[in-house]
Amino acid sequence: MDERTDDTAASFKRPDYWRVDAFANYSINTHVQLRFSVENLFNETYYEHTFSRFEVWPGAPRIFSAAVKATF
Repeated sequence: MDERTDDTAASFKRPDYWRVDAFANYSINTHVQLRFSVENLFNETYYEHTFSRFEVWPGAPRIFSAAVKATF
């Protein structure tokens, strides 16, 4: 995400950042799949939302997750 202003008066800017997500799927057989994912792989500090210079919401830190999908 590129650097950008966060209000109509352009009184402050939100810094630029890179956020990398990754995932992998693995099929155990035709009925069962595993999925592993990482959000914000490099644990980058970033700001998701800003409503004013006094209300700035940070983005989530690194998150790991796993899921199992079974079809019958």
